Amino acid sequence: MEYKVADPVKYLYNSHQPEEILKNIAQSCIRNIISNYAVDDVITTGKSEITGGN
Repeated sequence: MEYKVADPVKYLYNSHQPEEILKNIAQSCIRNIISNYAVDDVITTGKSEITGGN
């Protein structure tokens, strides 16, 4: 089942758990980025590239 939020701002600010929603969005974005790398790269050589470091 899918839900479509007609007014995302109203949905966010009228929710009872805005911190939880933001946390879930951030985790989803992080997972999306990490999924583009091999596991070994995530924990070793690709770390600085993923975090934007030099």
